[in-house]
Amino acid sequence: MGIISLLGTALIKQCKTPYQEIKAIKKHKITIEEMISQTFNVEANSLEEALEIAERNYKTGKFVLATGNLVCKQICGEDENGHCTGWYEF
Repeated sequence: MGIISLLGTALIKQCKTPYQEIKAIKKHKITIEEMISQTFNVEANSLEEALEIAERNYKTGKFVLATGNLVCKQICGEDENGHCTGWYEF
């Protein structure tokens, strides 16, 4: 028991790190944007009317895009000082 206690104390003393050596973790804001696409067939008298119907159907939940057709995705970051990376595709 004496050997285990001594060994345990030695390990604890070796593992101690002074507080000054610990670096503070900074917070960053990361924004990811995705664009998905889906085609819907709309019956109308003109293209303008078809677009109006499509917008109305989208806003009311009749047209819901499937998540599988990803067109592009982009990302940007901002640090705690407000410095931004700008958007880039990934």
